[in-house]
Amino acid sequence: MFDNIWQTQEGGTSDPALKSQKDAALSLQYACAQHDVRLVEQTLTELKLEECRLGLSLYSNELLAASQRFLNAELHVRKLRVVIHQSGLGINVGVPSDPLEEPQGHALRDSEANMAGDMLDDQDDELEGQSDEGLDGENQEFRARASSEI
Repeated sequence: MFDNIWQTQEGGTSDPALKSQKDAALSLQYACAQHDVRLVEQTLTELKLEECRLGLSLYSNELLAASQRFLNAELHVRKLRVVIHQSGLGINVGVPSDPLEEPQGHALRDSEANMAGDMLDDQDDELEGQSDEGLDGENQEFRARASSEI
């Protein structure tokens, strides 16, 4: 479309109409380029917004999964405490400075370990059937606080 204007103007004529056509063609090309730049900027902004939305969604899903794992671990710890309490075994509180080192105190014999494992399995079966209504107030409060933070 603009090729004819450029070929005509390269002839070197000093016609003012041709100069104004050249200016008009350049202005039109400039406006088209600006329009294209604005479209690209708009597309880039939309893509950046989509990237942020997807990142937030991913973070939210990871947070929800981590929260659920934490609640499950907390429930498991409560079950272990009940089993240990019911078995009458002492529990060493704290973490050894060297995790490979044997904990000091009463070590579980195989029969005691099996008994504690069986009790834990029985308690797992009982607790799986319970709803949140059966949990103590502290656990309900903890779950409510955790779900409100999500």
